[in-house]
Amino acid sequence: MNKLLAPILAIAAVVLAVASPASAQSSGDRVASAVTACTDYGSGCWGGPTTSVIQDSGWASPSLEWGIVGDSITYRCAAPIRSAFASRGLSVAIRAHAGQNIEGSLDWYQTLTYKPSKTFFYIGTNDVFNPYAVPAGITRAKSLAAAGGSDVFWGDTYVGRSAWLLSDIRNSGQVNGYIRAQIPDSHVADFVSALTAAHGRGVDAEATYLADGVHYKSLAVNGTDIGCNFMVATMMATVDANS
Repeated sequence: MNKLLAPILAIAAVVLAVASPASAQSSGDRVASAVTACTDYGSGCWGGPTTSVIQDSGWASPSLEWGIVGDSITYRCAAPIRSAFASRGLSVAIRAHAGQNIEGSLDWYQTLTYKPSKTFFYIGTNDVFNPYAVPAGITRAKSLAAAGGSDVFWGDTYVGRSAWLLSDIRNSGQVNGYIRAQIPDSHVADFVSALTAAHGRGVDAEATYLADGVHYKSLAVNGTDIGCNFMVATMMATVDANS
């Protein structure tokens, strides 16, 4: 792990940046549409969503317990997520669109006939390109969920690509500050603190669990689910406390 990572992770767990946010391409998948110009907040331009989408049929059920709205991180870790919910006897449906931001994810969520009892939004990684749009996105998510009788949960985000490390950390910290401002702590899965705690145990968290400073190592992409299993354990701690 970069020797700077531990203090940076600690800062990212609490920071609400006041400087310009970061732009980090969180998806390693092929980009279907590219942005040729943008306001660069420190990490480049958002490339837009990819063509990689998972959408489980369970979203059509009026009795769905948990729905997970995610991006490429959820896309890569979908199998371990499903296994974790199944082992607890909980119904779950995943909708993961690689490269998608909060706004695009909510455009889809708004079309649902039924909302699950609980919606876990694990989106925001692609919003480090423009963190200033995040507060309105979270407000919209809460409104859409409330209208459908769904309780809202959120996962915080860590982006730390080596080429944009400081900007990525600053901007993901800003995104997380906005999440914390609107979502109760009991409803937030704290992935950043989990990474920090792993480092405190002497584990090289970035090298061990992350493939590229963003995505958790997955069986399909990296030949091991060690990163996904780590992420899912953190997610399920929040699920278990609220099921």
